[in-house]
Amino acid sequence: MIYIKTDEESKVNYTHYMPFDPIHGLGKTEEELIHDGYFVDAIPEPTEIQGKTHVLKFTIEKSVFYEYVDRELTDQEKIAQLEADVATANYALMMGGLL
Repeated sequence: MIYIKTDEESKVNYTHYMPFDPIHGLGKTEEELIHDGYFVDAIPEPTEIQGKTHVLKFTIEKSVFYEYVDRELTDQEKIAQLEADVATANYALMMGGLL
């Protein structure tokens, strides 16, 4: 069992993979832990989507899932995007304009 805690927005902000381990566990009973968090069987691997970052969430209805949100581009990605935009504009101008 995996123990998780969430914030007010259902984001998982704490994960413990061995909550009952005698050495590395949390030193609490299941009843004590259930007051502050939840137990899940597994956490899925996120899908990598270009330009997005994943946020692990938990709700009683959906269990554990990822929400994908836009992320800020890196400097390299910004430069590549600008270069592509300039190339598109140059091509359009050579072909008789943007319209």
